[in-house]
Amino acid sequence: MGGYNFTEDDEGNPSIYNDYQGHGTHVSGIIAATNNGKCLVGVAPESQLPILKVIVQKGKGSFESLIKAIRYAADWIGPTGKKVNVINMSLGGSETNAELHRAIKYARSKGIVLVAAAGNEGDGNSETIEISYLGYYKEVIQVDSISEARTPSKFSNTNVNLDFVGPGENILSTHINSDYVGLTGTSMASPFVADAAALIIKTLKTQEPHLVPMFVCDYLLFHSKPLGEFSINQVGNGFIQLK
Repeated sequence: MGGYNFTEDDEGNPSIYNDYQGHGTHVSGIIAATNNGKCLVGVAPESQLPILKVIVQKGKGSFESLIKAIRYAADWIGPTGKKVNVINMSLGGSETNAELHRAIKYARSKGIVLVAAAGNEGDGNSETIEISYLGYYKEVIQVDSISEARTPSKFSNTNVNLDFVGPGENILSTHINSDYVGLTGTSMASPFVADAAALIIKTLKTQEPHLVPMFVCDYLLFHSKPLGEFSINQVGNGFIQLK
């Protein structure tokens, strides 16, 4: 499906959206790595991904790039009329921005489900409120990380707006230079929930062509498994189990 470069990398050429760090490649692999028999397969390998680059080679981004990318995704229409159903945002920061929030609301008004990482600034104390935007916006599904043992990751942000958790420790996925690497963070947890939303939409759109984001969120909630021994600030509504 191609992509678009919203950064100043490669002299700002919009058609060159190379990943120079591997973070985006890793997240994309969790979502949609194809079953080529080599190492792994993504959760939703049939998904088609427009790759929108908003982080420069040095690992930083800007509100301007992110706002443009979200609005681009919201308005994107493929050659056969396809539209974006889910936006995964494995990034964030401590500052809010009014124009960014408007872009989020705009995408939501277009029927898009938005999912974002909760952030990795956690101190291990469930009572501490640690906020990262985009995830903290109420229009966005905010995802924290849990270990393989289904315990909250110590680095995960905790706050009252947390929605779900997903696997986020030592997650093996694709990387640059045709490699496979294990990475850790809420960035790795977010695409698992985005995948679940995509699978729900794929399954249900044949029955209900006018699905709205709230319905998808309700379906995710219905299929969530609480982790009752932990605070809502740590695990939200729990992890999603579709099968």
